[in-house]
Amino acid sequence: MSARSGCRYCVDTHTVAAWDAGLTADETAGLCASPSGLSERDAALVAWCDALCAAPEPVPDAAAERLREHFAEHEVVELTLVAGATLMLNRFCTALELPTSPATLERLKAKGMAPQ
Repeated sequence: MSARSGCRYCVDTHTVAAWDAGLTADETAGLCASPSGLSERDAALVAWCDALCAAPEPVPDAAAERLREHFAEHEVVELTLVAGATLMLNRFCTALELPTSPATLERLKAKGMAPQ
């Protein structure tokens, strides 16, 4: 969600946290790009998240139908709640122009992933 909504602070900090959790720089770069090779279920969730990022437009019926093919109603509600909270935090961080810590910027720079 953070990459889709363009939250620089969240992308920077979560990228380094993902490295600490064992992901590679290539894997994290791939997560920020348009994902390919996803299962139908994961692709439906990405499409749903993309539609949520397009707010205040309503989510297109096709995206909702596609999501419901793979997730139960209670899962749709929970996924939407988590996505909405993430978007709120992304907007908060972006609005306040939260600075990425110097240590995080150094780690990103060392892997050629420093923000522009």
